[in-house]
Amino acid sequence: QKTGRTMPRTKQVRRASPSLLTAAAASTGGSQSGRSSGGSSGGGDDSADVGILSAEWRRISNKSTAATATNNAAALNSTGTFTIPRKKGKGKAPKAPKPTTRWDVFKALRSVEIPGSICAGGEADQLPAAPGLCISGIGAGRKSSTSSCSTSSGSISLPLIDASVNSLRDAAQLVSDRSYHNIYQIGDNDIKVRKGITFRNPAWDGALEEVTHEACVQLGLDPSCVVARLERLMLFEKGSYMDDHREDGRSGSRGKNNVVGTVMIQLPSEFTGGTFRVSYKGNDEYNVELGGPAAAFGCRFMCYYADCTVGMEKIKSGRRLALEYSLCFDDDNASSSITPKAGLLAASIGPLRRSLSLLPRSDRMIAVPLDYVYESVSLANHGIGALMDDDRRAAQALKVAGSSSWKLFVIEAKLLS
Repeated sequence: QKTGRTMPRTKQVRRASPSLLTAAAASTGGSQSGRSSGGSSGGGDDSADVGILSAEWRRISNKSTAATATNNAAALNSTGTFTIPRKKGKGKAPKAPKPTTRWDVFKALRSVEIPGSICAGGEADQLPAAPGLCISGIGAGRKSSTSSCSTSSGSISLPLIDASVNSLRDAAQLVSDRSYHNIYQIGDNDIKVRKGITFRNPAWDGALEEVTHEACVQLGLDPSCVVARLERLMLFEKGSYMDDHREDGRSGSRGKNNVVGTVMIQLPSEFTGGTFRVSYKGNDEYNVELGGPAAAFGCRFMCYYADCTVGMEKIKSGRRLALEYSLCFDDDNASSSITPKAGLLAASIGPLRRSLSLLPRSDRMIAVPLDYVYESVSLANHGIGALMDDDRRAAQALKVAGSSSWKLFVIEAKLLS
C-alpha cells in the first residue's frame, strides 16, 4: 500500500537472542581481570583449580570480521543489528549471513577432527647447535672410533665453510625436478646413502623426536601415529629457489599414500632471502622466514601437509643446509584409517572459523573449561604447549580458526560458590 513516504535505504535484520551458554559465559566475566594479569602465558593464584581457555576477538581494522566475511555486504552497527546497503537500481539487496551464537562455536569446536594448521615453523631450540653432522663417503681420512665417518673430511662444519661446500657438491647431485633451481641433494631415493648421514652429538636423536612431536601437534596430528623418515640433505646456495609445486606425487617415500607431510630441519646456516611459501589450493598462504642473524647459531624447522603447494624465494646470499623428513602415517596405531590431509583439515576447521567470524561483537569472548589442572610455571614457560589431550586440541583449533582476528589466552580461575 502506497503511503507517499520514502522507502528506507536499509533493511534491518535482528541479532539472534543470547543462548544459555552466552549467559553462562557472561557470569564468568570476572575472569577477565585474571586474564589481564596472567596474560597469554597463564599466571594467577597457584591454588586455582580450574583452567579456562579464553579466545577474545581483537579488532584489527575499522571493518568488522562479519563485514569482511561477506565482502562488506553487511556491517554491524552500534545498535547490535546488521545493516545491509541496498543496491542502486533494480534488484534485491543481498541477504546478510545469520549471526552465530556461542553455542554454535561450541558445537563447531566439538566437531573439529584435525585441530591444526596446514603449515608451521620456527626455532628448534631442542636441537643442539653443534649436531656433529657427518656424511660417510665424503673425502678420505682417519676414522674415529666413535663414528663411521672421517674425523676430518667426513665431518661437516656448521655454518658451512667453503671446503665443506665443495665436498658436499662433489657428493651431491642437482635436483632434477623442474620446480627446483640450483638446489643440491644427497640421499634422495637412495637408502644406503641416507644411512650414511649421521650425527655424532648423542643428544640429536632425542631432540629430533621432540621437534617431530611438536610439528605433529602444530599440524593437528597424533604424534603416536606418525613416524619421521629422513629423505635427503639439501644444499641451497645464492640463486637457489623453488617454484610453487606439490610433492605428494613424487617418487620415493614422499609418493606413498601413508605420507601425510614434511618436516624440514634447517641446520645452522648463514644466508639471506629464501622465504618459503605454503598454501592449499591458493588459500591460507603462509610465508615462513627461517633466516636472520640468529639462524647461524641454532636449528629451525618448518612442517606442512603433503597435499600443500610449496615454493621458495631466491637465496640472495650465503648458503642454507637442511634435512628433509617425511611424516608417515601409521595406520596400525591410528584410531581412524583415514590419512590426514590439508583438504580434510580445511573442511574440519571451516565451521569453527565461520562461527567465530559471524559472532556479534558483544559475544566475542569464548571461555572453554579445561579437563586438567596445570601448574602456573608450566603455563608460563610453554603456553598451550603445556596442555594435554583434548585441552591441547581445543586450544589449537581455536588458534587456527581464529587466525589473527582472535587472541588466545590460558588463564586460571577459581570457582566461587
